[in-house]
Amino acid sequence: MGKIIAIANEKGGTGKTTVAVNLGAALTIRGMKTLLLDLDPQGNASYMLSRIAEDDPAMYSVLANGDVQLSSIIQSTATENLDIAPSNLHLAGAEIQLASMLGRENALKRKLTAEVINRYDFLLIDTSPSLGLLTINALNAADYVVIPVSCDFLSLVGLTLLFDTIRICQEQLGSHVGVLGLVANRYDRRENVSEEVLKSLRTQFNQLLFDTIIRVNVRLKEAPSYRQTIFQYDPVCPGAKDHMALANELIRKVA
Repeated sequence: MGKIIAIANEKGGTGKTTVAVNLGAALTIRGMKTLLLDLDPQGNASYMLSRIAEDDPAMYSVLANGDVQLSSIIQSTATENLDIAPSNLHLAGAEIQLASMLGRENALKRKLTAEVINRYDFLLIDTSPSLGLLTINALNAADYVVIPVSCDFLSLVGLTLLFDTIRICQEQLGSHVGVLGLVANRYDRRENVSEEVLKSLRTQFNQLLFDTIIRVNVRLKEAPSYRQTIFQYDPVCPGAKDHMALANELIRKVA
C-alpha cells in the first residue's frame, strides 16, 4: 500500500511545490511509482506537470462532488511513473464549498480509495500556504507530513502553529499523521542567516530534521518556466543531487 505524505507549511514561499514536484520525480528514478496530488489553489505543480484546462475536472470536482472519483482526473506526466491529480483555479472556492459539508475534514480521505492507494508506492500532497480546510484535509489523509523550511527567520515563525494544527488533527479529528521530518530548504552558505536558521532547526528539532539540505540553486528557479522537473532540466546540478538525496533519505525513513 502506498505511503501518503503531505508536503506542508502554513507560510508561503518555503518552496513546498518545488520540493513536492522534484521529490516526486526523484522517487520515480528510484523505481517508485508516485502520484502527486495538487491541493494548492495556486496550481503551480499542475502548471509544471500537466496541461489541464480551466474547465477540466480537477481536484475541486473530486472534493466538492461526491460522484467524481479521484481516479477519473489522474493524468500521466512527461516523467515516467509520475502521475498527477491536478488542480485549477476552481480549487480556490473549495474552502467555501467544503465548509457546509458533513465530514468536511475528511473529504480527501474518502476519495483516496484502496484502489488508488495500492496503485502507487508514494502519494505526495502539495498543500496550500495556509492552515485552512484544504490543508486539514491533506493532514487527515496523510500517513506522514514533510515540512520544508526556507532558511530565513520568518519561516520559523509559523512552525509552532503548524505543529499545533497537526496535534489537533491527531487528537480531535482522529488523524494518524506523523511528522516524518523538516527539510532545510533554500540554504545559501554565502548568507549568515542561512547558517543561523540551520543551527536553530538543529537545536529545536534535532532528530526531526532531515540530514539532507536543499541548497539555493538557480536551476531550480529556471526549471518551472520550462514546465520541467529539475531532472528533466538539469539532472546533474546541485538542485537535482539534493532532491535525490532527500528521496533516498525519505525511503529509508519509511522503510
